[in-house]
Amino acid sequence: MFHNKQRGKPGAIASPTKRLRNRVHNLFLSSSLSAIEATGLETDAAACGLSGFKTVPEKSGKNAARDLLRRCLKKSQWPPIYTAEIRIWDEKHEVARYADVGFMLPHEIMYVLFQKNPGYPFHDLACCAQSVQDHCLEASRKLGFEVIPFSLWTDATPFNWDRSKSLEVILMSLPQLPAPHHTWRFPVTALPKNNISKGESFEDIWDIMAWSSQQLLLGTMPRHGHDGQPFAEAWRNKHAGREIAHRCILAELRADWKCLAEVFGLPHWGAKTGICMRCSADLTNYKDFSENAPWMLERYGHWDFLQRQLNEARLISTIFRCPFFSTTCFKMDWLHIMDLGCAQDCLGNLFWYVLPRLGNNQKVQVATLFLEIKKFYRENSIQDCIGKLTLGMIKKPDKSKPKMNLRAAETRAMIPFAWKIADKMLDPQDVFESSIRWVIKYLVDCYDCLSALKWERNYFRECCFAFLRQYSVLETMADEGKWVMKPKFHMLAEIALKGDKPSDNWVYRDEEAGGTMARVAHAKGGPVNQWSISFQALNKFSAEFSVPHFD
Repeated sequence: MFHNKQRGKPGAIASPTKRLRNRVHNLFLSSSLSAIEATGLETDAAACGLSGFKTVPEKSGKNAARDLLRRCLKKSQWPPIYTAEIRIWDEKHEVARYADVGFMLPHEIMYVLFQKNPGYPFHDLACCAQSVQDHCLEASRKLGFEVIPFSLWTDATPFNWDRSKSLEVILMSLPQLPAPHHTWRFPVTALPKNNISKGESFEDIWDIMAWSSQQLLLGTMPRHGHDGQPFAEAWRNKHAGREIAHRCILAELRADWKCLAEVFGLPHWGAKTGICMRCSADLTNYKDFSENAPWMLERYGHWDFLQRQLNEARLISTIFRCPFFSTTCFKMDWLHIMDLGCAQDCLGNLFWYVLPRLGNNQKVQVATLFLEIKKFYRENSIQDCIGKLTLGMIKKPDKSKPKMNLRAAETRAMIPFAWKIADKMLDPQDVFESSIRWVIKYLVDCYDCLSALKWERNYFRECCFAFLRQYSVLETMADEGKWVMKPKFHMLAEIALKGDKPSDNWVYRDEEAGGTMARVAHAKGGPVNQWSISFQALNKFSAEFSVPHFD
């Protein structure tokens, strides 16, 4: 969800006919109803004599979605969609070409937010991650005036019925907003992944984001577009030259490791010359977590990393054209690194190790383990429960390394159970099993640190490195293919060294909002391309959600 306050909340509207009309429009805007179905309901309501509904001629069915969306947008407070040409991949002709894509620009989003909330303390950064606060304070010191942060998130999410196609989504948020406003996510753009031209589409998008970020730092609404051309929209010409209430910088960019590597050209887990943008860790030394590890002694600053990219003839993304944006602004998220990564490796190896003690054959063993899990759920009132357990969920048949296949929330709920089963079934007097027990114990400690009541920066770092060192030792003792330490474990070390509270920049709400964008963008008919999808998704957001008022 973008937020829990939807457009025209039916319960808050006194008139029954207005409530009905808003329910119909909300069903259309959330893609629960097609435009033809929604228009048909309006026509039937008009035939029943209800005021506020109009009979729509049958011949207008071809443009039902366009016409209904226009009616929904009549009272929208958001700026009109900004159209920009970027390089996309033309599947039909198998060639890269320029095409129009729709955007909601960060400086325009901030402009209307500041207008709607003139007295809100946007400069209060207490809810931001410590690294974001430090980044803004340093930028403010250099500039001589105060700046506030905004964040971007990008990822792909399935958006058709059989999940065979993905939607590339970019969302914007304000990390300084406290609860309940911290749930707000504002879409910047969304386009089908099959229309992304590798190394070109995103670079053009980041170029537009850099231009928009520059306007936010200047504090003035621009008089022309990113390409120097005059605006075609009356709204932009009307507001050109007006002051933006607060100066802002892009201080946080959240994405998973795969996206950081493919979209921004950052090192990936298989790179032979180095797997990390913040240090010299490579495939030969990333498992060393001692204080004197080579990568611990050779750390990279922003300019060091860019020089390495130049030396290796690798991409330097146009995102670095955003004022004051640096490598420290890329945030490594807990969900992909731990919930869907290291923790699942740990759980899979533990369960694979104890299975032979639970029965005479694998079917009985898995069933017995599942009974233990369900008992744990009941005793602890766990909500994020798995509905079944199969051998393939512990180790896929085509994989040699065990890894639990769970959702992120299910993984978090499984961590305390892992210690329960380890404490019950592993012998603390056995050297190998004692090592497993310590790995699980340190894993539980890492997750306990996430609690706001238990958070302490130095203790979190100690727990993470204790887990990593013990896991590294365990790998040397285990059979081949078991308890394998993958490069993603190094990213946990970087999270620990950074010292930010993981909850300050994790991506759970971004992922949820990305799923909402995918549902909104799902087309029930008509063309599916970069323009139609971006235009539909952004306009539906503008129609369904008013500019928020922060209390």
